Amino acid sequence: VQENETKELEYTLLEGPQPIEELPLDIDILLNDSYRRVATAFLFDIGGYSLYWGDIGADLAFVNNSSFGPLQDLDSYNVQPSNRYVVESWAAHYQLIRNSNLGLAAIADSDYVSESGKTEIELQAELRFFRALVYFNLMKLYGNPVLVTNTDVDNPLLQNKEGTLIVIEEDLEFAQTNLSNTQPNTK
Repeated sequence: VQENETKELEYTLLEGPQPIEELPLDIDILLNDSYRRVATAFLFDIGGYSLYWGDIGADLAFVNNSSFGPLQDLDSYNVQPSNRYVVESWAAHYQLIRNSNLGLAAIADSDYVSESGKTEIELQAELRFFRALVYFNLMKLYGNPVLVTNTDVDNPLLQNKEGTLIVIEEDLEFAQTNLSNTQPNTK
């Protein structure tokens, strides 16, 4: 624009960003993530220590008595809440429990998608199997886990060994009754 000159400009206002649309939970992605998590080092292996930590539970065996740091603590049966492996194992278990509870809540609310062709009952059975498996392992490793059977993480149930055993039994019975025998060997 030159001095003392007027020009007419046309412009279009661009719309701002639109809110992110909330989509239904994809149960297939959630289940695939659950299978992936089961294979992680901090769930059932813990660098080979879960066998000694949870099953043997005495100073009869050593994974690597020349290790140092947090692994040496586990090797000497000094299992402390500040140990990196103890913390990461605990978190890995509860991430899988959270997956299971989210999936079960989504199915109960009919707010999910799945292209697997499985019925709601089969999906629930798979999720409940995961929850039972993880709680059983938590009891083996930690003795008395915090029981959470819903998505309200701010209000978990109290630590209750008998209650946890009941949930494990109910979930496994449901899974046994409702899981398909045609699962691929990758699961």
